[in-house]
Amino acid sequence: MMVISITGIVWMQVNWIRDNIRVVEDQFDKEIFSFLNNVAHEIEEKRSPFSVAPGLQSILGDDYLVDTTVTTWADLFTEEELTQIKEGEIDFDKLKELIASAVLEKSKAVEWKNKRITDLINLEELDNSIRRNLSGRGIRTDYHYGILSNKDNNFVIMDGSYVVFPEEEVEATITEHNLKLMESPYATNIFQQDGGAMGKLIIEFPTRNRFILSRIVVNLILSVIFIAITLFSFIYTIMTIFRQKQVSEVKTDFINNMTHEFKTPIATISLAVDSIRSPAINKDPKKVVKFAEIIRDENKRMLIQVEKVLQTAQLNNRKIKMSVKHVDVHFLLNQAKNHIALQINKRNGKISLDLEAPIHVIEGDENHLSNIFHNLLDNANKYSPDTPKIEMRTWNGDGGIFIEIKDHGQGMTGDQVKNIFEKFYRIPTGNVHDVKGFGLGLSYVKAIVDAHHGEIEVESTPGEGSQFRLFFPFKMKED
Repeated sequence: MMVISITGIVWMQVNWIRDNIRVVEDQFDKEIFSFLNNVAHEIEEKRSPFSVAPGLQSILGDDYLVDTTVTTWADLFTEEELTQIKEGEIDFDKLKELIASAVLEKSKAVEWKNKRITDLINLEELDNSIRRNLSGRGIRTDYHYGILSNKDNNFVIMDGSYVVFPEEEVEATITEHNLKLMESPYATNIFQQDGGAMGKLIIEFPTRNRFILSRIVVNLILSVIFIAITLFSFIYTIMTIFRQKQVSEVKTDFINNMTHEFKTPIATISLAVDSIRSPAINKDPKKVVKFAEIIRDENKRMLIQVEKVLQTAQLNNRKIKMSVKHVDVHFLLNQAKNHIALQINKRNGKISLDLEAPIHVIEGDENHLSNIFHNLLDNANKYSPDTPKIEMRTWNGDGGIFIEIKDHGQGMTGDQVKNIFEKFYRIPTGNVHDVKGFGLGLSYVKAIVDAHHGEIEVESTPGEGSQFRLFFPFKMKED
């Protein structure tokens, strides 16, 4: 349902953006065609081929070209309009407007056979009219314009300059020089007459799409941001759900393991206590001491497990206290080796220690460093199903000491290697609890290594064993 909902929201938002762009494009096209008509109207108005009678000329001013034809009042108006003018029913401004309109209409009926379109257009007036009309509509972007002569079938004016081509080059010029302008959809007829228009005013915008996007850029950016936030929230929610599911599974596994780990020593202690209370046993001091030692050992075993849980909790809450001093790494490794050697020897295994590092004293917490070495060796022993073979060595480099602990046990897959430092994670062995633990050991190792500003790397191959490589700097950085 969440996927369907998010997909629907994104689809609607994308459609809204597309529709918004289409609306702005339509609005832009309407403004451009309106602009073209206004410019054409202005050019035609100022270039009527009629001259007018002195009385009319004094009203209109010098807006029209001089021609051989003389226009009188009677040529422009009907008798009814003339009567209204004489009786003063039309004010001066209205009269000027009527005269200008009538002159323009009359001009359109005149034959332009002996005229060229370039004779009727003033370049400066055309350029100013285009700039003024575009600016008035808020269209501030690059453009190219031209006047296409229908008679010459070519552009005669382009971007404020007259264009003259030799006759033999006209066809080549249309296909090469003016192709983009010829293909522009923004065009309007100019100097329209009964026989057709003398030419076209054409304009094209090379950055049209960029200008259209600039008009909706704020809405577009906000839409993209909100879509990204929605998708991020959705993905984050899904990841959180799966992460919580995984955490729930490993916690359940932890509880099962903890129950199993505590059940055996508790049962052993209970049995030992019952035995001591037995009249047949409590009269024999040797047997009482034996059972008391069993109780002590099992109690110590539980305390060790509880201590591991508490240490991990302290590290998670960053409450662990570090007692930093100079520590001899070789001494700690020898100590850890001697401790695990008894267990390895019982299984007819072998452990070797190759101390190659000339400098083996670092700054750190001796107790925590000793714990992680013991932990790694204990794991190497536990996860070697047959005769264990463990190799340790040290060397110097990069301003610190490298420590390598390698076993030839069951190894791990790539997915398992990625998760081994996660709290409560244990390599799956089904329901068989042949390998004891809570899944806290390696998370503790990683936390201690990080606390010492060190690094830990793992290489492992199923069936061939695992290799842990640790690095500790000689001096700890100040936090």
